[in-house]
Amino acid sequence: MRRTRLSLPSLLACRTLGLSRLSIGVACLLRAPSALAVCDNLAPASGQTATCNANAPNPSTQPVVAAGGSTGVTVVVLPGAGISVNNSSGISIQDSSTVQNLGTIQTTADSFDGITSEGSVSGFGHNSVTNAGSIHTSGAASEGIYNGSAAVTMVNAAGGVIGTSGTGSAAMLDFSAAGGGTLTNHGTLTTSGEGSYGMAAETSGDALVNNGTITTSGASSYGLFANGSGVGTTVTNNGSVETSGPNGHGIVSLDATPGLITNNGSIVTHGPDSLGAYFAHTVSFVNAAGARIASDQDNGIDANGGGTFTNARTISGGNVGMSAVGGNTLIVNSGVIEGGANPGISTTGPYVVTITNTGQISGGGGVADGPIPA
Repeated sequence: MRRTRLSLPSLLACRTLGLSRLSIGVACLLRAPSALAVCDNLAPASGQTATCNANAPNPSTQPVVAAGGSTGVTVVVLPGAGISVNNSSGISIQDSSTVQNLGTIQTTADSFDGITSEGSVSGFGHNSVTNAGSIHTSGAASEGIYNGSAAVTMVNAAGGVIGTSGTGSAAMLDFSAAGGGTLTNHGTLTTSGEGSYGMAAETSGDALVNNGTITTSGASSYGLFANGSGVGTTVTNNGSVETSGPNGHGIVSLDATPGLITNNGSIVTHGPDSLGAYFAHTVSFVNAAGARIASDQDNGIDANGGGTFTNARTISGGNVGMSAVGGNTLIVNSGVIEGGANPGISTTGPYVVTITNTGQISGGGGVADGPIPA
């Protein structure tokens, strides 16, 4: 939920809507036994733990929302347990808190997430969120896991599944102004809405690591996305990224000063106008031995600020293998760079492009096109 967020209620257990005068006091003084509710603490205070089990009623239709200003809260959703809500995020925590989901979390309303990690205005952040179960959101601007506080640790574990179907809904998103977080996927991330990324860092100084599978099918839905104004985010793909929607790029970095971007796995885009990777500013990019980055219908890589590019395996595009504009560029190729109807490498502008080639560069329009010095 990256839009204006609602303030966290301090005690959801004391809602009075629809209760008689006599029952209001009872509702606030007594908590139902845990055997009768899937979650034993709906509003954990500092240092408290909330555990959601598979007892009836399951799934719970009430969220777990940490008390305002709380720290050190732990929320655990056990295997077989579920939370299904339509007016809130499934779980919300604040500073120095932990969530572990081994069950199922589902939300349907716009602007609410499966798990929301926040902090107070002057808060410490450093929340830890792990999903080893299933999270699905269907509303617009509804992330699977959202963070808005400093230095989050966000993990989708092996076997974990996060899916979103609404517009503008990333599977994993760090939107903290402070940055410094680590987002890691070992499982499966899927998005189907327009503008819905697999993993995204709209902040500075993060690390995005994909060791699993990322699949997007909506228009303008990128696999891995970095967009910050400060220290750049490092992006590493060790797994699989696949997009099928129009303008659905595999990796996009809009960082003003990007961190190292490395592909050790597979990145494939199928839709029209979909790049394998797009870099807005000067970048260092490595396509390692055994790795592949490919666009069926467009360029394998668009480098709009120049930089250093090392390729030890395959970069291919249905149009151009690699386009380098907007800055001096060094390309060190020991693998394959291939274009479709056009050259393997294309450049424009008054910049120095240096190519060291011990591999293969080919394309329908020739090896290279542009002002490349001999």
